[in-house]
Amino acid sequence: DGDAAPALGDASFSFDQVLGPAASQADVYTPIEPLVRQVALGGVSGAVLCYGQTSAGKTFTMEGPMCHCSNESRGIVQRSLETLFDAIREARAADSEACFKVHISMVEIYVEKLRDVLDLDSEADLQITADQNGRTQVRGLCEVQVEDLAA
Repeated sequence: DGDAAPALGDASFSFDQVLGPAASQADVYTPIEPLVRQVALGGVSGAVLCYGQTSAGKTFTMEGPMCHCSNESRGIVQRSLETLFDAIREARAADSEACFKVHISMVEIYVEKLRDVLDLDSEADLQITADQNGRTQVRGLCEVQVEDLAA
């Protein structure tokens, strides 16, 4: 676990890792790759959050460059999906009856408004709520089943 940072008012914060401005996309992804693999094989829902001030590089970190010109600059989303589907292929190779379903949703919070990244034309009033089991969900968010990276 991370070390506690100095308190700010009544709040304190801790960090698992701090990366400098020269950190590569691989440097950012490498610490979470084992968690993505564990979640993939454990049948657990997962989320990746990116938080920061305007122009801090959140979109680049998540998506990589707009040109998709460099394999090294792939973002967390692409790398996570690669890890996920690699883990599924390995599990299926070990057990031909293994069954996996992958659904993804992507939401952006900007100026306190939720936006469905997979359905940019949506007029849905997205709301963060809890389901009957107490799990956090975004009501009205598009969910897409993904079979492989080519989809």
